[in-house]
Amino acid sequence: MNTNERFERAGRFSLAANRQFLDECRELMPSFDSASVSDAMLAYIKLHLRTEIAEAEPSVEFYLKIEQVAFLSLYDKSAINPTFPITDLGENVIQEMRKATGIGFVLPQAPPPVLTAAQILDNQVIDDWKKLSSDKVRAKMSKDKNYRAAFHRLSETDAIDGGPGRLIIGA
Repeated sequence: MNTNERFERAGRFSLAANRQFLDECRELMPSFDSASVSDAMLAYIKLHLRTEIAEAEPSVEFYLKIEQVAFLSLYDKSAINPTFPITDLGENVIQEMRKATGIGFVLPQAPPPVLTAAQILDNQVIDDWKKLSSDKVRAKMSKDKNYRAAFHRLSETDAIDGGPGRLIIGA
């Protein structure tokens, strides 16, 4: 492919990518001054991404990513700022761009593990042993056979302070 054909393809693909960028950002862009964002993104691309553009094979996906990188880089450096509050839908657009580019993307925190009833009981027995008197622990064991079984099981391991042989509280 000669240079003129490459420039023509690059032009077509970059226009298509720009239309796609603006369409994907339709919930985000009303929060910004579009002329300022456009000027800033163009300047950023010319200054920071010129080499990548010159060396890459033109494609819509490539130019879309270039625009996303430019927007996020400027936004994160506060070089472009919203003139109106960004809506939740606009924030979702930013998060999607972050996922696509990897810029500033943080994996959501996994929810804490859900404890089983046995694990909850074990935690209660261990906590009770640390905080309650032996009389109160003994009273709980006499009222609840599951509590008693958990206590004896845990007392045979190092799960309760002192480990095996240290706990002698009624049979």
